[in-house]
Amino acid sequence: MPGSNYLNGHCFVSLMLCVTVWRNGQIVYLSVPLGYRMWQKEESKLELAAFMVRQVMPAFASQKNMIILCDSWYAKKNLVCIADEYPNLDLICNARYDSVIYGLAPQRSGKRGRPAKHGKRLSPDKDFSLSDDKIGAPLNQTGSDRMKYIPLFCYSFRWNIEVSYYEQKTFWSFCSYMVRSRKGIETLVNLINIAYCAMKILPYQDEAFSKYRTESVQECRFVLSEKIRAEVFLTAFLRNIENNIKSNAVVKATISLQLWRIGYGMVEMAKAHDLNIYSYLKFLLEHRSTKEMTGDQLAELAPWSEKLQSIKNRM
Repeated sequence: MPGSNYLNGHCFVSLMLCVTVWRNGQIVYLSVPLGYRMWQKEESKLELAAFMVRQVMPAFASQKNMIILCDSWYAKKNLVCIADEYPNLDLICNARYDSVIYGLAPQRSGKRGRPAKHGKRLSPDKDFSLSDDKIGAPLNQTGSDRMKYIPLFCYSFRWNIEVSYYEQKTFWSFCSYMVRSRKGIETLVNLINIAYCAMKILPYQDEAFSKYRTESVQECRFVLSEKIRAEVFLTAFLRNIENNIKSNAVVKATISLQLWRIGYGMVEMAKAHDLNIYSYLKFLLEHRSTKEMTGDQLAELAPWSEKLQSIKNRM
């Protein structure tokens, strides 16, 4: 039988959440994906999206000025009304260029005839003003020339959706999963999302990474992976030295290939960080690792450590 010309696709429901953080002496918004749920027609996409918001909002009860970001498809009553359930929550979404906004339907008058479904048609230029608590007084002037910039101001928040999804698809293998079950797919994409969000939040949680607050998520991930790889390599390297020194067999066979590789690695690391090779090897032997040493103490033996770099001219 001939195959179908259409491929089976997976439809995910996802939103973004904006939280306030402190950066360079001012409050800014940090946007992170809220999560992913696979739609399977058992419940509507709007119900899934609303459930995701209600699931996380109790954890942000003390947080101020939370913003949900979504596309135009989600701008419907089931999701938009959630902003009324939480005093610290607002919603910014994309809208079709031909979208029309109406006021609430008027109360029934008791007269014969079909009641009105909508109120009057609303104009963004005349019928809306933003709260001073959200954007400050300069823009909050209905009918002023500044009102034309408010859509652009709000859209700058919504654009974070495009940036986030592009990064996850391009650099985080979001669309490269090879599992077939719904649970497996959801678990994998949400693990990717957790790792992505962790890299965005890390510079605000650890001062050691604070300089990456304005860098891309990929830059922070690369630096962290390099640090982890260097520490793992150094720990295994120092343990190999200690084991080889304590081993009578290796002491008797000092020209073995394994010991030569270890020695070559020590020499190359010392050269790469402008250390005197003899002085560095002597330093390692005098301060060789023990089981009681902590991770910070082991890190001080690395040729790139601040301790060694500060005394390298006296070695």
